[in-house]
Order: sequence, then structure tokens, then C-alpha cells
Amino acid sequence: MINNPTPPPATRHTNNHQPVTGQPLDSDAPCTRHELPDDVGDALLRLMDELGLVFGTVDFKVAENGEHVFLEVNPQGQFLYT
Repeated sequence: MINNPTPPPATRHTNNHQPVTGQPLDSDAPCTRHELPDDVGDALLRLMDELGLVFGTVDFKVAENGEHVFLEVNPQGQFLYT
């Protein structure tokens, strides 16, 4: 996520619960567009500002009830690694 007034939609992917350490890039990982609710995006921008970050990859889990559960923000994230 780039810290700007209009947060971009998040991208999520699955990795079939494979270990993430030392694994190669999975260019075939399925990705889908996911719109963050306004309150979640706003809270995320506040967090990024508080942390002094202008970029970060963010991990969320979406609960069955639709709640977005924040897991972590990585200031130098990895993309599509399994």
C-alpha cells in the first residue's frame, strides 16, 4: 500500500498453505481484486502515517462475517511467494 489519500484496492492470493520461507516466486498464484471498506482503508492510512511508512504490503484475514482482521504490514513486502 502506498500512503496516499486514495488507498488502492488490496490484492489477495492463496498459496495452498505452503511454507513461505525460502520458496520461489509463484507466478501462477490466483489473485483477485478486493475492495477494502472505507473505515479499514482509513485506519490503514492512519497506521501507515503513524509508522512513518509511505509503502507497505499488508496482510489481512477476512473472517466469515466479513470482518477484516489486520495481521501485519511489511515495509518491504514480498509478492506472490509461496
